[in-house]
Amino acid sequence: MKNTIKLIALMSICSFAFMGGCVEKLTTVAFSNSYSDTFSTKAYPGNGPIVLSDQIVNSDVEKTLKDNGASLDNLKELKINSASIEIELPAGGNFNAIDYVELYLSTASLPEIKVAFKNPVAKGATKVDLDVNSSDLAPYLKSPQYHVIFKGSNNSPLPPMRLKYNTKYDLKASL
Repeated sequence: MKNTIKLIALMSICSFAFMGGCVEKLTTVAFSNSYSDTFSTKAYPGNGPIVLSDQIVNSDVEKTLKDNGASLDNLKELKINSASIEIELPAGGNFNAIDYVELYLSTASLPEIKVAFKNPVAKGATKVDLDVNSSDLAPYLKSPQYHVIFKGSNNSPLPPMRLKYNTKYDLKASL
């Protein structure tokens, strides 16, 4: 009888320990989303480090979470899995005059964080696929607004340009 009680107690403890992981998996939703936008740059007559763009973006993460049965309060993780930038104008333009490009995020309360980059940028490219880091960006995108900052370095004068960037990201949230 003592052994039966001990066995039942041990099985109960083990089931609670294993169920903790199962409950978390059952109450967590994971999905992917994308974001694209365009921005215009001014002409850069010199060469060296430049800020191509510093845009304020209104976060749509809350709506995305709501559409998937979760809330902003329950956002656990947001990681970019791909990012690219391409030249829309001038027609036929390329990245020959740009040595490297970097994508940063910041908010009013959080510092700049580099989330993607390409160094060096391939000559002749009209679209550049950026290398992304694995930082959790949930704290940044929980903010109602955030800055999207593109920096780089040019090796010769640049005309005004219209650039388009695309990002794909993965989210995890509890229900």
